Amino acid sequence: MLYLDVPFLDKEEAKILGAEWDQSRRKWYVQERDEYHNFSRWIPNLNQSEMAIVLSGGFFIAVGQQECAYCGKTADVISFGLDNYYEFYNKENDYDTGYPEPVYWDDAIHFADSIGPLPIEAFKFISNINRNFKYSRLGFFDYKSNHCNQCGKHQNINGINSPFIIDSVQKASNLKLYHAMPKEDLVVSCSYLWGSHDYLVNDYAKIIELDPEWRL
Repeated sequence: MLYLDVPFLDKEEAKILGAEWDQSRRKWYVQERDEYHNFSRWIPNLNQSEMAIVLSGGFFIAVGQQECAYCGKTADVISFGLDNYYEFYNKENDYDTGYPEPVYWDDAIHFADSIGPLPIEAFKFISNINRNFKYSRLGFFDYKSNHCNQCGKHQNINGINSPFIIDSVQKASNLKLYHAMPKEDLVVSCSYLWGSHDYLVNDYAKIIELDPEWRL
């Protein structure tokens, strides 16, 4: 299920296409994933960015370790995994054809150092497993990122030694992934890494389904 941003003037059109009304949240939504492409123009926040990602398979909180570039000690680090997701593209970035068809990916788990917005429960969970995933500042912006357990320095998890750059069975085997499956499909923005060996994560990483009571 995916909630939409339907302006009042568009509500009849959305209804004709099959959108349903949630009175409690006062929002329109579409139930069937294979119909999402009919509602591209109302995907939340798509008009403010080049692309929006719809997570239809939930997301993963990935835990790994790497050597800190500052103190040389082992640092526990967090990343976010996504699989079974749609990419929707902003119409303004494709002047010739309008909206391209959404692209659906389900080939492997890919990693992103940040993803959002996510429910607050996700960050509460992360704080319980790694208290060094905390706020950093870039210019005027605060954002959550990894820090070394020992020296507290910011950790870059996109380098060649990152535990999330998968190039071997051993690297995939070292990861622990917590799979969160929200009650509804989430619309997020992120920049994720795509590696030719990412498929190894599905086969060799330790994947833990979160308790059904915590469904975000």
